[in-house]
Amino acid sequence: MTKTKMTRSNLLEQIETAYHKIYQFTDRMGDEALNVLDHHVTAYNLDNEYTICLEAQIDEYDPVNLSKDTLSCLLDAHLDALADLRCE
Repeated sequence: MTKTKMTRSNLLEQIETAYHKIYQFTDRMGDEALNVLDHHVTAYNLDNEYTICLEAQIDEYDPVNLSKDTLSCLLDAHLDALADLRCE
């Protein structure tokens, strides 16, 4: 499914899935794995939005103040970080 056809729910689910995959790298790399994600989030200029999204994931609610486009960019940042981690 392309991101343009994803629902908010799909995007949030994909972000959470990517985060968990990134987090698995902390066993081997420690906090450096999360630093890679932070780097990509900052590169996309989404630091504030990421904080909102992360809080929503923890509290299990839809962050309605984040647009679908923003969620799509957050997913891109997660996927970019995951790709970098897989290359290391």
